Amino acid sequence: MGEDNNTAMDTSDKKRILAQLKSEFGEIAGAPFDLPLDITTEQLQLICNAILQKEEASVYSFFVDEHEITSSLEETLKGQDVSSEKVLEIIYQPQAVFKVRAVTRCTSSLPGHAEAVISVSFSPDGRYLASGSGDTTVRFWDVNTETPQFKGEIGRASCRERV
Repeated sequence: MGEDNNTAMDTSDKKRILAQLKSEFGEIAGAPFDLPLDITTEQLQLICNAILQKEEASVYSFFVDEHEITSSLEETLKGQDVSSEKVLEIIYQPQAVFKVRAVTRCTSSLPGHAEAVISVSFSPDGRYLASGSGDTTVRFWDVNTETPQFKGEIGRASCRERV
């Protein structure tokens, strides 16, 4: 029981501040709220996304007086005279997130080989494509028209070496 009282005292001894989230355009997000000074950027992300209630969580950078919060609010405020009675404005700025989607359809194909294509190579000017297949053929294609320009047969053992 004594340990529980010490734990409760530890959490109440944490330094706290009244803060307000504001967009980079000056739009206020929610009412001012009480924050512990040791709050991290990850925790600020969760709070910001909860207040903004977006369908999909976003990634944000946070700033106080043009200083980016990179680890914790306390680290950013070191050396600054901050009043616990004044509302601290924390500016949030969305970060670009690039999502890569899998290609789900083929945009073009060059029919002609009877077996799997083993090797391909473009000409230096990019106008032609050479393809070598397990069917022991080499085909040269016009990339713009997607038409075969030449078909040649070579031995199976050397097909991989010559293309």
